Amino acid sequence: MSERELREQLRVLQKEIAGLDASDTKKAQLSGLLDQIEAELADPDVAQPTDSLVNQVESTVSLLEAEYPTVVGVLRRVMAMLGSIGV
Repeated sequence: MSERELREQLRVLQKEIAGLDASDTKKAQLSGLLDQIEAELADPDVAQPTDSLVNQVESTVSLLEAEYPTVVGVLRRVMAMLGSIGV
């Protein structure tokens, strides 16, 4: 998968987060996670370690899986894409 496809999935995720019928806290948590993923893409040497980012995404997925399956699906695709491009 290409970085272009990954960035498209991040745009989809951003739209899904904006449209969620969720508390501001959950939206902020998801937006923060999205910001971290984008920071990792922008400069992998400066951003937090990938293992930590993966753990955060996995934790978020497990918390939101039942309530927001569409967002969780996009997050899983993003993580698979990050792994495939070596981030």
